[in-house]
Amino acid sequence: MSKTISPNTTIAQYTIVSKIGEGGMGEVWRARDSKLGRDVAIKVLPASLSENEDRLRRFEQEAQAAGALNHPNILVIYHIGTHEGAPYIVSELLEGEELRDRLDEASIPLRKTIEYALQIVSGLSAAHEKGIVHRDLKPENLFITKDDRAKILDFGIAKLSASGTVETGSEDATRKVLTNPGVVMGTVGYMSPEQVRGQPVDHRSDIFSFGAILHEMITGRRAFRRETMAETMTAILKEEPEELTESNPNINPSLERIVRRCLEKKPERRFQSTADLGFALESLSAPTSSSGSGLTTAATAAIEETRRSAWRGRLPWMVSGVLLLGLVASLPFAIQYFRQPRLAEPAATSFFIAPPEKSSGFNQLSISPDGRNIVYITTLDGKSQLWLRPLGSLSARPVAGTDSANGFMFWSPDNRSIAFQTPGKVKKVDLADGTVQTICDTISDIRGFDGTWARDGTILFFNGGTGILRIAPGGGQPTVLPGYEPSSERIDRWPKFLPDGRHFLFLSTNTEQAKSEIFIGSAESSERKRIMPADSNAMYVPAPAGDGYVVFARDGALFAQAFDAKALAVTGEPFRIAEQIRVNLNSRAYFSLSENGTLIYDPYNDGEKRQLAWFDRTGKQIGTIGQDGPNLRVWLSPDQRYAAVTRRAESGLLNDLFVLDIARGASSRLNFGDPDTTQAIWSPDGSRVAWSMRRGAVWQLIQKLASGAGQEEVLLESKDRFYPTDWSPDGKFIIYTHQDVVSKRDIRVLPLEGDRKPFVYFQTPQEDSSASFSPDGKFVAYHSSESGRDEVYVQTFPASASKWPVSTNGGSNPRWRPDGKELFYIQTDGKVMSVEIKSGSSFEPGIPKPLFDISAARTQRSLDYAVSRDGQRLLFLSRLTETGLSPLAVVVNWTANFKR
Repeated sequence: MSKTISPNTTIAQYTIVSKIGEGGMGEVWRARDSKLGRDVAIKVLPASLSENEDRLRRFEQEAQAAGALNHPNILVIYHIGTHEGAPYIVSELLEGEELRDRLDEASIPLRKTIEYALQIVSGLSAAHEKGIVHRDLKPENLFITKDDRAKILDFGIAKLSASGTVETGSEDATRKVLTNPGVVMGTVGYMSPEQVRGQPVDHRSDIFSFGAILHEMITGRRAFRRETMAETMTAILKEEPEELTESNPNINPSLERIVRRCLEKKPERRFQSTADLGFALESLSAPTSSSGSGLTTAATAAIEETRRSAWRGRLPWMVSGVLLLGLVASLPFAIQYFRQPRLAEPAATSFFIAPPEKSSGFNQLSISPDGRNIVYITTLDGKSQLWLRPLGSLSARPVAGTDSANGFMFWSPDNRSIAFQTPGKVKKVDLADGTVQTICDTISDIRGFDGTWARDGTILFFNGGTGILRIAPGGGQPTVLPGYEPSSERIDRWPKFLPDGRHFLFLSTNTEQAKSEIFIGSAESSERKRIMPADSNAMYVPAPAGDGYVVFARDGALFAQAFDAKALAVTGEPFRIAEQIRVNLNSRAYFSLSENGTLIYDPYNDGEKRQLAWFDRTGKQIGTIGQDGPNLRVWLSPDQRYAAVTRRAESGLLNDLFVLDIARGASSRLNFGDPDTTQAIWSPDGSRVAWSMRRGAVWQLIQKLASGAGQEEVLLESKDRFYPTDWSPDGKFIIYTHQDVVSKRDIRVLPLEGDRKPFVYFQTPQEDSSASFSPDGKFVAYHSSESGRDEVYVQTFPASASKWPVSTNGGSNPRWRPDGKELFYIQTDGKVMSVEIKSGSSFEPGIPKPLFDISAARTQRSLDYAVSRDGQRLLFLSRLTETGLSPLAVVVNWTANFKR
């Protein structure tokens, strides 16, 4: 190991700060990344391990593969290299403690043990899907962060270890990877039997090691610890660990069975995948049978599958035996057998579905009423569209004609058609013949879309702040459902029809009390009936016997409650059906149910926090601003020292507006918990901020000093919704997007001098929005659907006959470089585009050039970006994690796990 490393040593772009620790595989140092301005961890490995170039190359390949995993439960690897002949790895800097330290301190509560176990298995599953096996899983390689997240460390490091025999007295010396038959790898005490024998290993070896760790977490004692290393290896090969009930007589038998299955000596008798193992663990939270014994159904199914695989070789002999038994059986016996009662209900079956390779994951999801098909939206190769996966298929296919799909989809009652949203349109695709038709025009609002389809053809849908809209069975433009108009007192959203086709469930948020509840509404009147508190949308599903259930999210978990469809009332108490469920900032939970009892949901619930982050022109993140949180919009001040940021309030229902000091990271609040405050603009001198909000029956444009001092001033009032998009450089005009309740958007201008009477910038029959003044104030960039899809245009200001198309393949949300020499926009396929501008007495746009895909910024909200003064950086509201990339959970016959 290099002896020259000490504080202030420079390795590449990293400056060493202090030593964190050391062990048999090297030293770990805290360092500062001078380019990105962040603290990192550097693990420097012994120089002797790099002498063999082939081993070093394999190590680099393995580390690169692990670094590409990008999973919340796996240590993030930033960089690998060599320093004075010693390999090193640069990773995220974690704060917390190793699982070994936690185990040495005290016993871990069982609930917390299961929580950590689920996280570890989730990380392993992500690695195994990529063909990466850890080979050295143990408590020392598991880290518990301060926010209680389990992280798997040291993927790939074992690849560098030299082959040879095991040295006595040191477990670190046994961290070896099988490069030749007969070589021991792993750490004694957590090795699988095949590792002890020096046999080839696969992902099932990690499952054995995990079982040993889980056993230790439950009992507080190592599963196979003996006096010597040789005795420990013998125990792994031939002995069974102590029963869990010896340390805890009340241990769940299901949990004991899971641990036993992980620790089977033969790989074929263990869980055959970490996905199956994860479902078995997850099922521990579900109610058991009335007898209180045995596994929950999902756990049993996963374990039985491994048993079946072990018995498949014996199947022909078993069949022969059954046939022979049938020949000699007596007729009375057969009659008695067939008189025996059948099983009342099939068991629940659970499994995961992974998103398509290299896609953006499950952005939205829905299952058909008959439970045969799952549809979801994902982005692949820059194209966002619907994907269809039959439940019985191993693959999904894109649905032609659904490009630019967004929002949540909903099915026709006959399972034939899917309704979805594209910018400015609600469409449907017929799966039988592939035709795509426009149902109606609508506002291309990005704050949420979902709907419901009755058997008589009536459609209800929600689209941002429009209230609940209705389309009659014969079609035509949508109208606001009476009694469900936009209101400042409440937000009504996420309608779902009940079986009678007249009443529907919806979520209503009281904006004054910051409280959300599920109501029953009527498509025929303005009546509404409260039924329960909830944090999300709700959906009714019939039960095999009885009326059915209402399913909804509360406190980050998925619940169900019995529901009398005739009396329109819930009965009994709600019960938990999934421990975790993803819920977005608009209170939309990511789940869907079929009428025959199949549940699909996204169990990953940590993807809604967003961080202001700078990206260079290649899409590489190069810095962050302020703290992460439920941020919604961002707009930079003219001097770019401050940012106006709207974020979801602590109640989770309303919005707050902050001014953030970029250099210091400090912020001050301009307003408190107002509804529909989403976007703000700056005065050209940076002294004031203006934003729109709804008060009572009217919308107001408010301005206030950016310092927060003084009173608010109302600049404009309107019965229609509007929001400002820019302030002219001379300070004389505010340009804004105006929209009616249903579908029309246009660009209007508010003079700040004279009578202050707003006027239409220019009139078109299509949607026009997102207007932005050029830095000299002579031009306005905007996007319009006049060609049939959104494209970016530039028009003179004031408007004239001169107009220039800028985008060539769809585009929206233009942003000027502050010096006016470049214009940026988001292309329809998700690419950030750049256009050089020559302007003077005339306007001359160059050829659009792609910079990077917006998915690199981990955002699906193309409004949320700004451009630095030199145009070399772009500021995005970036998700902390790749939301939607986690597997989709599917539970067939989910009601079998529960009793009413």
